[in-house]
Amino acid sequence: MSDFRRLEDIAKSPIEKAKEVDEIVEKFLSAEELKNLSFSPEEKFIVENLIVRNGINLFSGFYASGKTTLLIYFCKLILEGQFYHFRVFPGNYKICYLGEDPKEVIGEKLKLLNFKSENFYYGNETIFLDDDIQIAQLSYLLKKRGFNILVVDPLRKFFKGDENKSSDIRRLTENIRKYFCNQGITFIFTHHWSKGSTYENNDKEIFKKPKSLYARGSSDIGASADMVYTIIRIMGKDGFEIILSQDKNRFGPEIKNLKFDFTDWENITCIDYSISQTLKEKFKKEFESAIKNEDDFALSREEALQLAKSLGLSLTLFQVVIREYKEEGKIRSEKKGKYVTYRWIGEI
Repeated sequence: MSDFRRLEDIAKSPIEKAKEVDEIVEKFLSAEELKNLSFSPEEKFIVENLIVRNGINLFSGFYASGKTTLLIYFCKLILEGQFYHFRVFPGNYKICYLGEDPKEVIGEKLKLLNFKSENFYYGNETIFLDDDIQIAQLSYLLKKRGFNILVVDPLRKFFKGDENKSSDIRRLTENIRKYFCNQGITFIFTHHWSKGSTYENNDKEIFKKPKSLYARGSSDIGASADMVYTIIRIMGKDGFEIILSQDKNRFGPEIKNLKFDFTDWENITCIDYSISQTLKEKFKKEFESAIKNEDDFALSREEALQLAKSLGLSLTLFQVVIREYKEEGKIRSEKKGKYVTYRWIGEI
């Protein structure tokens, strides 16, 4: 709460304060009234079940986990009005992206994504969102210039308070609601996981909940958001995949985990992560069957890749499976010139 608001509150009489409470209580609804309420998805979402309209959307993860890449890609999809199997609701969107990366780096990402839009603007100058004057001026200018989505990446650059102090985070959230959300501006931000956070990179533990507890600083950071996501990047030899998990959806049930494959930047794919894992298990069964049925217990990389492609497995996930087999001591790679062969050395 700002000093001005504190003085304003002190100046109110007991009768005025009592009236405020009366007005609040009068707005309470009965169980029957609540059950009859409903809202249109178009009123609550920019992207159905993914991005809350005029709300707070949090994306968290380790540093270098792909948060910036994924959010810029999301901006492209929103402005193009196509977001895979999720509906993008109309809104004449114009995006202001405040980040920390050099502008040249962002420019390269835009080239890779073939991102062409007159409604996306990027800046890496610092404006503090917990400074009443700066946030009020930013809100005024965004509205004046027609922006209705603000992306802040990451929060720590634009926040001079104490991340671990609940009162500082609550004040920040109040400012965001007052100056952005209540003014018709959707707020999206990224936040880093703490250094001590860990996750197991395997099928069973990679999305062990509650992931929002990994976020650095006060738990009010996650509690204040309408949407909370965690991002994990899986590296491959020729590209990477980003796994997106929704921890919190204030307006409905959580969606399934999503996998975005950035192996080919001109043809980025998105499928349910559970489907991806099913394909992975199916490929492992087919791969082991094929390699064990060979007289020399070996398959060429080309043969293995053809098998993966026939099942719809991505190149990145193929590379992950091969790496796992090697780490488990089940196969080894044999290279002759530019040709690679995988030989089975595990139990038959």
